[in-house]
Amino acid sequence: MVKKYNIDDIVYGSVRYGDDTDKVFRFLEEAQLKDKELWETLVLQFIKKSDSADCGWRGEFWGKLMRGACLVYSYTKDAELYDILSKTVKDLLAVQDEFGRISTYKVENEFSGWDVWCRKYVMLGLCYFLEICKEENIRTDIINSLKTQLNYFIEHVGKGKKEFYETSDIWGCINSYSILQPIVKIYKLTKEKRYLEYAYELIESQDVRGMNFHKVSLENKLAPFEYSVNKAYETISFFEGLVELYEVTGEEEYMVSAENFADKMLKTDFTIVGGSGCYGEQFNNATKSQVVYSTKEMQETCVTVTVMKFLTQLFLHTGKTSYFDAVERCYYNLYSSTINYDYKINVLPVFLSYSPILHNVRWLLQGGKKDIAPERFYGCCLSIGSAGIGMLPKGGMFIKDDIIYLNYLSDAEYTVGEDIKFMVTGGYPNAGDLKIKFEKTPIRPIKLKIRKPAWCENFSITGKNLCFEEIDGYILTEIKDVCEIVYSMDMPIKYIVSSTVNEDIDYRVALMRGPLVLSKDDLRSDDIIDFDFNCNYAEETVKEGVNNYTITLKNGSKFDLKKYSDCGKKNFNFDCVDVWFKFK
Repeated sequence: MVKKYNIDDIVYGSVRYGDDTDKVFRFLEEAQLKDKELWETLVLQFIKKSDSADCGWRGEFWGKLMRGACLVYSYTKDAELYDILSKTVKDLLAVQDEFGRISTYKVENEFSGWDVWCRKYVMLGLCYFLEICKEENIRTDIINSLKTQLNYFIEHVGKGKKEFYETSDIWGCINSYSILQPIVKIYKLTKEKRYLEYAYELIESQDVRGMNFHKVSLENKLAPFEYSVNKAYETISFFEGLVELYEVTGEEEYMVSAENFADKMLKTDFTIVGGSGCYGEQFNNATKSQVVYSTKEMQETCVTVTVMKFLTQLFLHTGKTSYFDAVERCYYNLYSSTINYDYKINVLPVFLSYSPILHNVRWLLQGGKKDIAPERFYGCCLSIGSAGIGMLPKGGMFIKDDIIYLNYLSDAEYTVGEDIKFMVTGGYPNAGDLKIKFEKTPIRPIKLKIRKPAWCENFSITGKNLCFEEIDGYILTEIKDVCEIVYSMDMPIKYIVSSTVNEDIDYRVALMRGPLVLSKDDLRSDDIIDFDFNCNYAEETVKEGVNNYTITLKNGSKFDLKKYSDCGKKNFNFDCVDVWFKFK
């Protein structure tokens, strides 16, 4: 166990990312989050009770989209976006029924299917808006609504009433148990003891097809794919609630359980591109199965974003850079590959839902699709997507105990208070030479911790009167007379042989350069590549905005590669994407 620290002591400043990162925030704002008609249509689902007929999950869309929108707004501070979010919150509160419910299910159908899951997202969306809310009257209305919604739930679900495990017959009811997170958030807001007691009741009575996930994780014997239910997204969501509970109680068992689960997941169900679950939406020992050919859809975007959120949450509590290393792997490879700048409403979504890894095409249909209006539908991955990019400012840079923690190494300008302003340049992750330039020396003694990525084996760091040491995955130095630091990381091509992840498969290899996985989208399934494993240098060119990498094979011929995030997307011409290549 790594020593924990109080996240309330973390100090954030303001950040303006370089163009590559900033454009993602701006694109999502314009393409998705400022769509007024969409917000109105999502609120309409609660008026129409549109999930009653098919026990659907339309009721999740508003809250998931609101959470991501609030995280994006926290970065952009776009006034138009805030006004749109404020209006839709008011619209949603206005549909609360006489019982205090905000549900897409009729009373006679409630607490079945995905109803509890959807209510969870309504409450989460409102909780996230509270973090950016500027209007005190709306804040009051939201808190009152949250209490009324939760009170109604407590009156009807629990011991002596409808049991938790009876609220859904889907995936062993793990979807319903994930309501733990908003329950704890509402306790934080109100400090009403009954909510905390209810959270304890939910955990202690958990029965997911005969298994209590919290207790199983405390025992730390089973991997997530060995649980009684291996649905990845909902299971991670439950463990997010345990971390929230640790935050308010300080009871170590909840953090131990969450860390055990995360560490097992990263060991057994984490692919080279940062994905989890290579069998639809389920844990399936993906660390090993990723190198076995399958036609099954895999690496769901809902899972990817939830992994990023969960690991960022754990990173902020523990300081374990391995968690942020995994977030980085997710962001630069898998998450970035799902963003579709060529989207068309009802044709190609803003976020793609599943991502291939071994000779398959990108999945262009909309995952979790439900009709929400005539000639318009929406999906789960589409509504969760923007929360992924929203994690970068949370873990990217912060100050604690007069130490600056710099974790996200891409270009950015940071400001904290009146005396700390610095820029990071260098084009990471496409290049490994960073310059960290302070506009002025801080007026108080302050240290700087720069994350040393797990992939980095050799580096150099220079600066005037600079002394440094390596500690806990960081390079630690003190900012005194130092106004500019040059941090250079070697970025050779690395060959990862498949037997290192699956001892039964020894004829495939993947290539990485820094945190980037290199890929190809025009091979035949029977192509065998004669790699020269001594060739660790790639010639890099940029064509039509895409980075291309050319390596030399044993026979002297050239082999072209691209970043995984760029593969399989040109005109969506159904070219197969390969990460794990057959080699001689």
